Amino acid sequence: MKGTELANAYVGTLRLKLLKIGAVILRNTRRIRFLLSSACPYQQRFLDIHAAVYNLFNLGRHLVSAKTYRFFRLRAFAYWKSAVVV
Repeated sequence: MKGTELANAYVGTLRLKLLKIGAVILRNTRRIRFLLSSACPYQQRFLDIHAAVYNLFNLGRHLVSAKTYRFFRLRAFAYWKSAVVV
């Protein structure tokens, strides 16, 4: 979120603008679909942040060795932990 107006925002502001939004959630056995309203003013920002977080944990296990996978997974969780600590 660097370079946006939310870069220095408080947690409450982030929660209000990015998490408290109207959406339809469709669940089935294999996936959860999250459908945002086209009128949502922060739709693109939410999708950008979701993509960054999703890519942080989508490691492509079949492409790397077990040792490398564990290293990447630990690094991703350490990054996530440092990002969400208030």
